[in-house]
Amino acid sequence: MSIHAILGVTLYNLVLAGMGSVLLFALRPGLSIPDRVRLAGLSYLLGVAAAMVAFTLVIVLGIALNWASIVVCVALPIAVGAFVGRRRRVPSRAGVTLGLTIPSACILGLVVVALEAVFRKGRLQGLLEFDGWDSWGPKAKSLYFFGHLPPHFLADLPGGSYPPGLPALLSGALHATGSPDVVTVHLQFWFLGVGFVAALLGLMAGRVDPLLLFPFALLVFVMPDIRSRSVDMYGDLALGYGVATVALLLALWLEERDDWLIVAAALLAGGAALTKREGVVLVACVVLAALIASVDRLRAAWWRPVCVLGAAVAASILWQIWLSAHHLHGNGPSGGLHFLSDGGRAWDSLHTVVDNLFTFDLWLVSLTIGIAAVALCALVGAWRGALYAGSLIALLIAGSSAILWSDATLQLTDVNVVSRLAGTTALSVVALTPLLLQRAWGVPRMWRVPAWHRALAWGAVAVAAIAYPATLLAHGGVRFPKASDCDRPGAVYASSYPEAKRLGNGKVVQDGCGRLRVEPR
Repeated sequence: MSIHAILGVTLYNLVLAGMGSVLLFALRPGLSIPDRVRLAGLSYLLGVAAAMVAFTLVIVLGIALNWASIVVCVALPIAVGAFVGRRRRVPSRAGVTLGLTIPSACILGLVVVALEAVFRKGRLQGLLEFDGWDSWGPKAKSLYFFGHLPPHFLADLPGGSYPPGLPALLSGALHATGSPDVVTVHLQFWFLGVGFVAALLGLMAGRVDPLLLFPFALLVFVMPDIRSRSVDMYGDLALGYGVATVALLLALWLEERDDWLIVAAALLAGGAALTKREGVVLVACVVLAALIASVDRLRAAWWRPVCVLGAAVAASILWQIWLSAHHLHGNGPSGGLHFLSDGGRAWDSLHTVVDNLFTFDLWLVSLTIGIAAVALCALVGAWRGALYAGSLIALLIAGSSAILWSDATLQLTDVNVVSRLAGTTALSVVALTPLLLQRAWGVPRMWRVPAWHRALAWGAVAVAAIAYPATLLAHGGVRFPKASDCDRPGAVYASSYPEAKRLGNGKVVQDGCGRLRVEPR
């Protein structure tokens, strides 16, 4: 909860972005510098996925996940990516820009301000979420302190069989902060959100008109449900970012047939499978939708989308091997396949998911606009995009319903649980809708604007980026809370439970500022 901790998390994520940039260089060695900047968000997500896979492999092999192993996990992909990229060197091509104009710059400025507001929330977000302090947080701290996940420790945790990709990523962030700072580590989720929005903008640049694209980038953190849990220590948003990006990459592959899109999607699918166990099911929905949209060329192209699913399954099996070796419950439903006999819950699960996705107070009208975009594509004859997006929406709804159906411990009346699961569908729809609307509208117009116009447009974005923090600074500046802020007159404080016990026989409670307070019974 200090500037040092914030800088540490920032440096850690810059390293992940650098690793992803090298991996992208291996996939697309001919990218120009402007294109590398444009695809920085995708590079970052690739780096995160690669780190999750590497960290999980280290855990499965029984190697301590400490500073040394983290450095190796980062250095090896960088070395391999640089080697492959240099061997595949091709001439650079002209770069694609966002095509920013003054009207679109105003919307992009709002996107920047929204991200700044989320950052402000994340830097002081306490470990308040039930799953955060009961599952994700303890796993991350176990990896930070000991480098391992003891089997008996996981057996006693809710969701102990969940893959370790996200806790491992968080433990790396804790190492970067230099302490088990469970407050500042919430910024890791902010970086994931920024990476997703940047990937959305970068992949669509040149393909979608900015005035059509930027409102949907803004919608990501305007949707009430995403905004309310944007930096919560849950795995659902991280999973949603990964699956939605896989869906977008496959949509572009259906149009352009570039194999590097498949490889990038496969790496992200592996990361999604190691984020939460339902990642495999949701990736399977995306892949099946791509196969349905490729029905006219299925014989020649079927294996490429299947490789994406294969990467997710392989990553899941990697963790399943570790669970089986330590006699822990696997990734499947806790009750096995007995849920199949409960047809009533199946229908209730489907109704709950659909009702949730059309709730304005959670997702605004994102799904309605997405379905309208599918219909427009169908009307103008862009049948492949319409078939893919329509199938994807239906399959993700069915997949989410099946996940709820299979786990009787999940309450269908718990809006929080259902919304977290349905969020992947909402994010995927938001990611695909601008591409669908552009295909229905026609080829995007690339405006020829003079240099002064571009400079003015970027200046407007810079003003928006500076104005929000400047306003906050004008009202007292940035303040970092101290432990003394939680002091109570006459209270006795300790830094550990043994010390607290020595101070008296009172009740020991956490004071919210990293210390323990001894209260009279």
